[in-house]
Amino acid sequence: MKITWNHDRSDFPDQLSLDQKVEIFYQQTWGWQLRIADLMANGGEPVGGGPRFERIAHSGFAVLQVCLSYFETIGQCMASGGSAACFKAGVRAVFPSLASADAAVVDSRLQQMYVNARCGLYHSSRTRDGVGLGRPLEGAAGL
Repeated sequence: MKITWNHDRSDFPDQLSLDQKVEIFYQQTWGWQLRIADLMANGGEPVGGGPRFERIAHSGFAVLQVCLSYFETIGQCMASGGSAACFKAGVRAVFPSLASADAAVVDSRLQQMYVNARCGLYHSSRTRDGVGLGRPLEGAAGL
C-alpha cells in the first residue's frame, strides 16, 4: 500500500523513528498536496516523472483550498484545540515573522482568513466575503 507518492508501507519498519515519521509527512504533504497545487498554478513536471503539465486555467481557488489545508495540518502538530486554533498556529509556524507584527492585526486577519477563505472553501466550495484572487499588486502589503 502506498503511504506517500514514492513510498510503500513495506519500505519502513513497523515501529517508525521520528525521522521516518517526518520523512513520510513531508513526502505525503509535498507529493500529494503542495506539488499538485504548484502544478495546477504553474505547470511543470510531476513528482516521480511523467509528461509535463501546463498550468490549469482558473485553478486559483483549488490551489488556495489545497494550500490552506496545509496550515491546519502543521498547526495540529503545534497546538491543541479546534480547527481554528490549529489553522492559526500553523500559519504562525510557517510565517514566524508574524510574531513581530501587531498581534491584534495578525489575529484579526487570521480569523478572517480562517472563516472566509478556509471555511468557505472547505464547507461551501467557495470563499466568503472579502476573499478574491488576482495578480499581485506592486507594493501590496501581505497579511
